[in-house]
Amino acid sequence: MASSTDLQSIEDWGNYIGASREGDKPLSTASLQSNVKTLFESVLDSNGQLIGDTSLLRLSFQTWRAILDAEDAGEPSSIPPRMLMVGLDDNYDKAVSLSSLTPTDQQAVLQIAPLAKAYGFDLHLADAELSESGSVSWEVRSSYYGYGRGYGRGGYGRRFRCYYDEDEDDEDMFDDPYGMGYDSDEDPDIDDLDMEDVDESETSLNDIVALDGRPMIYHTCPEELDDVFISGKLIDNVEPEKSFERFEAGSGTLTYSYKTSVLVITPSEDAGDFVTGNICPWACQKLFASISPASTPREADLVQQLLEYLPTAGISPIDRVEAARALRNTADRWNDVDLFVRACRACGLKQCLEAMTVEGMVSACQAFDWGNLSSIFTEVYEQSTSNTARRQLITALLKSSAELDDKNMAEWCHTQSGNALDTIQQLDAHDVPWATAILHSKGDPVAYARDRLFPQLIKVQPQKLSIWASLFSAVLASTRPQAEIQAMAKVVKTTLCTLANAIPAYPLHTPGGIIGYRTFSIDPLDQFIVLCCRYDVPEAMSSIFDRMWQDRGLQQQRVATGGYPPSKYYSAIVNLLSAHASAKPELKPHLHKFHEHAAELLLSDLTNHPTMVLMAIKNTADPISTLKQTFTADRVREIGKNRQTLKLAVEAISQDLRPLTTSSTLKSFEHVLKICLAELIRTFDNKTITQYSYQYSYLYGNGIRPATELIELCFTLKLPVYAGHVLAKFLAVPETNEKAYIQQSLVGILEALPGILRSHNARIDELPWSAFAAEVIKKYTRHVLGAKPPPFAVADSRVRALSCGCGLCSNYLLPILLDSNQSGRITQKGPVRTHIEKRLAAASPWGMKWETSTRGRPYTLVIHKPAAMVATAAWNTKCTEARKILALLGDATAQAKALGDDYDWVTGTMKGTSKPPVDIVAMGQAAKKRAADVADATAQKKARLY
Repeated sequence: MASSTDLQSIEDWGNYIGASREGDKPLSTASLQSNVKTLFESVLDSNGQLIGDTSLLRLSFQTWRAILDAEDAGEPSSIPPRMLMVGLDDNYDKAVSLSSLTPTDQQAVLQIAPLAKAYGFDLHLADAELSESGSVSWEVRSSYYGYGRGYGRGGYGRRFRCYYDEDEDDEDMFDDPYGMGYDSDEDPDIDDLDMEDVDESETSLNDIVALDGRPMIYHTCPEELDDVFISGKLIDNVEPEKSFERFEAGSGTLTYSYKTSVLVITPSEDAGDFVTGNICPWACQKLFASISPASTPREADLVQQLLEYLPTAGISPIDRVEAARALRNTADRWNDVDLFVRACRACGLKQCLEAMTVEGMVSACQAFDWGNLSSIFTEVYEQSTSNTARRQLITALLKSSAELDDKNMAEWCHTQSGNALDTIQQLDAHDVPWATAILHSKGDPVAYARDRLFPQLIKVQPQKLSIWASLFSAVLASTRPQAEIQAMAKVVKTTLCTLANAIPAYPLHTPGGIIGYRTFSIDPLDQFIVLCCRYDVPEAMSSIFDRMWQDRGLQQQRVATGGYPPSKYYSAIVNLLSAHASAKPELKPHLHKFHEHAAELLLSDLTNHPTMVLMAIKNTADPISTLKQTFTADRVREIGKNRQTLKLAVEAISQDLRPLTTSSTLKSFEHVLKICLAELIRTFDNKTITQYSYQYSYLYGNGIRPATELIELCFTLKLPVYAGHVLAKFLAVPETNEKAYIQQSLVGILEALPGILRSHNARIDELPWSAFAAEVIKKYTRHVLGAKPPPFAVADSRVRALSCGCGLCSNYLLPILLDSNQSGRITQKGPVRTHIEKRLAAASPWGMKWETSTRGRPYTLVIHKPAAMVATAAWNTKCTEARKILALLGDATAQAKALGDDYDWVTGTMKGTSKPPVDIVAMGQAAKKRAADVADATAQKKARLY
């Protein structure tokens, strides 16, 4: 077994000398063509132990070095490996070093180390790992109960035999009583799986350490480990670890992981590929294990590395505490107070108490003279961000000073405790009672808060407004003298004015939460506004609001890089002020300017902020004047591009701002309502009430809802006179689908009118409603109903007589004969169709036709009626509808009053005694269209001639 001295010297690889190269014989040209890996394999067994003479191992290293040098000189003789590995006999954890290897593995390293060092190679310990993954599959049981011959109900997803067949193998029957394979939601036994083929393989070199255990990082690894192994093969020597990942029922991926500890040999010129990793746990372990009473070069190096590591940003809290403890113990062991001071500074004065711990700091007082520590303790105490740790330190040091009878230490404790707030670096919620107690213990709490405490907190944490809120509440407690409360309230107001400079006008927040999703927040601005409202400090809010207005352009530019537009901040603040400033009318005059700016800014994005715009206008100095200046005709036209937005806005204006009008401002207020309503009428598209089929229009209100909402809006805005303009808009019948528009849209609106008018104490027989009703009735009578067609040659009684009166005829035949459809279908079974056909035989001379469609089941009897018969039925149906809508006007007297001179021809057409007169307006439009068509044709003919 190697001595500890030999092991330690080799572990110190940087200072290790190794074997001598004296006496080396020059290599032949043939030697430079050798395969380096083969040379090593010939002298090392599967455990890395030397076979034969050491000179053969020396020759292997000498040859490898010579080939590398020739390559560097540009005279390559063969391609040298950049890494070789020797498999160790045992496997080790991360905290491994040469000293912790088994004797067998130590012997293997000791044989290689002197020659590796002599010929310029480095050694590391590591875990070599090979992962091979491939697809696997397994049987899945049927997911049904298994009813049927030979099977019984064995439970969901399982089945089993419930009979015995002597011809079957007795043992097979009981191998799997629930059927073959696994349930669909059941993972298979990993030992039952066999990889079908290797789909993916990956090699890695993990847990790399120097021979002394120093953690290293090496980012590359040979793709084929067997190409660099010079003692055995990884797969041959290692039992794999298996892991399984399920894809779906019956398939997944199986992974074999082969891992073994190895000695890694690389050329020294590649040392840059190995980077020192996190040395903290390793260095601490070394220092804790040492018992040397004084510094040694090796321990001094460890100490220096920890001192350099402590201030880095990447150090974890656990590592910081462990490193501080190791350095403190080492300082104690070496009796080196300077090392302790350096360690405190390396920890960072703000975090030193947490890193060193209170117990550690006190132990330093017991190890070193207080006179050498008081200075660093003062710095640590004043800079610490943990008031809890500061209090605990004072308590512990007072106890220690009593035990040591150290009056200087005790005096220091009393001084620092009394001045704790002077240098406070952070105040948390749980510290507020402690800080308040110290403040109230002062001779003049108000002066101390004004001159010392509040300025210090403004410097270290101006934006922690929740803490400021708790502190203000505590210092203004009702239990304090009234004079002090009044004086402290002035200090609070002054402090809020100062804090305003530290609050960003547009707080920036890093997106968080679900990927692709951001939660908008104006914190700490919202907290600051609440504080200002609570303590009546409008001037502090105005300071921020002025900056918001000045910086709005800059904030708008940030939208391109993921920021929020300024309108979003203004909307949030308007909403916030409505909740917190409404209870304090005295604040409103100070907020008029902000609300004027908010109204102007939010109006540009009215789609997202209609309510906030009006809320802002409502809180300006002159809401109605601001409304008129804001909602100009041009601005309303721009807003009206989204009719729904404009509609919601004008409804809100009427509801929220009407109570603020006076006799002198009512005209301006109504002016805004009128231009909004006029724009809604102008942009109304009559086609929007013809997009629904007849059966879903006026019967259910869906198709005519846009129209009825516009009528309702006239009443909502208290501008019923504008209803005439609305109705005139509806009467502008589109040239296309004229009949459909009249029948579906105008009639639907007319039938909905009585219900609308009733709720507003208006009547349909009054203007302008009666005029609209008369126009709809006339258009329906002229264009939809029309003159009564010639009667069908067969009397109605004879048509009805085709029905024998039985249930089949009454339910299926008679409805088809009497409706206005061109044809009808009967899909009942054969006997029904046969009976109907017999009844139809008498109608064949009238032009009645029928046929049986054999497509589909059951067959369909299709009946085609004569055109004259259909025309009469259709006219009768429309006439019934015409009389129904005429009746909406009331009795005959009201109807005649509304229709005027047109009453006779309207009623005569419905009775079938006359027909509608020629529509002069329609004829004029048709004449103009014909003239235009002739002009176009003439122009085209002339163009062809030329």
